[in-house]
Amino acid sequence: MRHKSHQKNDLKQQNNRGNALVIILVMIALIAALTAVTMRSSNRSSGNMDKENARIQAEKLMRQAKGFESGVVQMMTANQCSENDINFVNTITTRNYTNSNSPSNKRCDLFSLEGAGRAYANPDASVLDSSFSSDADYGQWVFTATHCVLGLGSDDNDACDDKEVALMAIVPTITLAVCLQINELNGIVNTGGSIPPRESFDSTTATFIGQFQATSDPELGEGANGVKLKKHATGCFQNISGNWINGYTFYHSLLIR
Repeated sequence: MRHKSHQKNDLKQQNNRGNALVIILVMIALIAALTAVTMRSSNRSSGNMDKENARIQAEKLMRQAKGFESGVVQMMTANQCSENDINFVNTITTRNYTNSNSPSNKRCDLFSLEGAGRAYANPDASVLDSSFSSDADYGQWVFTATHCVLGLGSDDNDACDDKEVALMAIVPTITLAVCLQINELNGIVNTGGSIPPRESFDSTTATFIGQFQATSDPELGEGANGVKLKKHATGCFQNISGNWINGYTFYHSLLIR
């Protein structure tokens, strides 16, 4: 009898150990499944956050450019400055914007209290592609009047000359993520949602010191690569020429002619 009792106890213990092992395996499987779900959710959240951050930076960059534009309008209306009088001289950029045409009382200086009273500030470092950090214009605004956007202003023949080029504020070599968001915010189609238009805007473009002078290829929004920029005063494209080649360039038209 005792022998049979011991056998029953041994079987019972074996069953208990078997049940415990099954429970442990089930628990491990559940933990693994929960971990996988959490990681997928985290990855999605991270992707959404990256896109949201890029959009925030894009909006900030556009607000800054819009502030420059309103300053130009203010000087031309309230201060009676001509388009050739506008002066972007400042103490920060490597380019020298001293405009000899501008009145000596500084009423046409964008970054002077006597003019528009705007404060110059470089773009936020988070919008920049650091692989271009050795470029002279890296991390700075560039003010120029050498290009036009087709379909805006007096352009009516898919070409522009000195009388039609716009006064622009540009930031070369920004990140792809911010470039894509700029275009989304302005209704410009990025091919496949991930490839912006392609255009030519050479780093040798003239610094604005009062002259409007078209380059040899001044049109933005032409050809199969750039047509999506047509009629858009603000946008972003991948550059296909000069020192900024393959970089992403933000542009904003301050004065359309």
